[in-house]
Amino acid sequence: MLCGPRLSIPSSILLCVLSPALAHAPLHDWRFLVLQEYVVQRLDHQRLKDGFVVLRQLLQIDIDHFKSINDRFGHDIGDQVIRRVAQILREIGAATATAGRLGGEEFAVLMPGHGIAGAAVAAHRIRGQCAADTVPGLPDLRFTASIGLSEWVPGDTVDSLLKRADVALYAAKRGGRDRVAVAGPDMEPAMVG
Repeated sequence: MLCGPRLSIPSSILLCVLSPALAHAPLHDWRFLVLQEYVVQRLDHQRLKDGFVVLRQLLQIDIDHFKSINDRFGHDIGDQVIRRVAQILREIGAATATAGRLGGEEFAVLMPGHGIAGAAVAAHRIRGQCAADTVPGLPDLRFTASIGLSEWVPGDTVDSLLKRADVALYAAKRGGRDRVAVAGPDMEPAMVG
């Protein structure tokens, strides 16, 4: 879901498209899943308040070896992979999550309070669906995704939540890619599942 009247939570702004012309764009168009860089900068000092934040878990998703997909198959095929990942996020995230494209081959998903275990299940479903998927017309082209997971804790800012998800994402990549990792408040990443 893109930003709309039902999302009045400060953290939901993180994954909204700011342009009024795009605010009600159909989610099936992957180009509208772009996170504006300045939104993160604007929210840098915004504190998330206990009892007000409904979207508590953050998944940061990176398509593994995306540059080599573009180099080998061309940007049109790379765009198809990005569209497919956006579709997977929409299918698995259901109506309760808020998804956005951070840029390039990175995406983020804010999830409601299902706890780390519930978010990890969703992350593994996303990861598994990416690994099982193909690009139409190219059945031999496979792609995987690495996912970092963080959970809101009292005192978090948007920046600290993103930072922990990023630390976890890079731990998943260092762990061999096609993995899910979580980073807690101590910033120590651990593989999940």
